[in-house]
Amino acid sequence: MKKKWEVRYFVTAVASVPVYKAYSKTETYRQAAKDGWGTVYRDENNALVCDEDCAADLYTKNGGYFGIRSCDEIITKEMPKQAECAAIIVSDSCGFTFWAEDFSQIHIFATYDENGLIDTYRVEYGDTPVYDGEVEISFDDLYKRAEEDYRETYRADIPGTVEYQRKQESAQTEQTAAEAAENTDTAEQGAEQDAEPVGAKAASAAGADSTAAGNGKRDPQGERETEQKAGGGAAPPPLEKEETGVKAWRDTTNT
Repeated sequence: MKKKWEVRYFVTAVASVPVYKAYSKTETYRQAAKDGWGTVYRDENNALVCDEDCAADLYTKNGGYFGIRSCDEIITKEMPKQAECAAIIVSDSCGFTFWAEDFSQIHIFATYDENGLIDTYRVEYGDTPVYDGEVEISFDDLYKRAEEDYRETYRADIPGTVEYQRKQESAQTEQTAAEAAENTDTAEQGAEQDAEPVGAKAASAAGADSTAAGNGKRDPQGERETEQKAGGGAAPPPLEKEETGVKAWRDTTNT
């Protein structure tokens, strides 16, 4: 089965803009010029008008051109028929779609930022000048996303994108938090090792008191009493009977 289209992307710092290479002239013409297919619609006066975020370029086989813009009145009588078109380029807020009888006449131009990402871009047909700072690239030069990656997770791996920056900031935040937690654990372990338990301090104090008591640290009065009981030389000898105030019998006879 023939593919209806292929898609590549302008990868910018803030978004990935799809570029569709369409293989169906009929579907591309409908998208560009038919009411209700995306680019144009009929207003309350039944006039064909272009949606505010859309635009279309119809290039005819005889070298003519018809542009559809939201700011311009669409003169439907002058709009080329599908059979007259050699190329069609449609753009909207989502990206670009182009079809051409000769795809080599489709030209893609871009400028790049300091990170190598696309900064500005445009899709043209036929002979088109290259402006200052632009380079021409092919459709195949654009980024090809994996079909299943509809969330565009690939952008987080491309330096310069906002998603890449957020990923780096998130990784740095996680690393900083991990280091802070590790430092806190280390500090707490050190504090536990340096701090002596209260029970141990009490036991140490009691042991010091016991040691002091064992070394004879008593009241001085207690020391004196101990020395007397032990027969120390500090106590006076006992009194004789004659010194108690009662005279001996010899002294009485002489009187």
